[in-house]
Amino acid sequence: MPRTAESHRRPNLILAVVAAVGLEVLLIALAIAWVAVYSLLISPGKTIEDYEAHAEVSSPVVSVAAGVVCFFFAGRLLRRMGQPRGFHTAIATGAVYVVMDAAIIAAAVQDHELHYWLIAASGYAIKLAALLFAARSVARDAA
Repeated sequence: MPRTAESHRRPNLILAVVAAVGLEVLLIALAIAWVAVYSLLISPGKTIEDYEAHAEVSSPVVSVAAGVVCFFFAGRLLRRMGQPRGFHTAIATGAVYVVMDAAIIAAAVQDHELHYWLIAASGYAIKLAALLFAARSVARDAA
């Protein structure tokens, strides 16, 4: 099939799913690493319950703070790897990530309070903005 303008707009869905899963795994690993650093270096000697409580509070912060950087570089990489479909692949990656992460949060959060979803929604907006800004900036660099 010859390449058309329409085929340039179709995302690479396999790459989008792989990137979204990779970002999810990376952010979970960074949250675990933060709790390890906290428990071993910053505040050693507390009970497991204290560290679990800290993880519950700090994980969303780590996810957003590290997520901005991770999603920015992922956006740049997706755009460079997927020329000319990279921007659309970045959009698909963001969509897959949001659906996957929301499912994880829904399964993990027992009381489904509104503040969990507000934190998640603001984190999604910030991460997706970084992803799309980076993917779009690579297009400007190439032009």
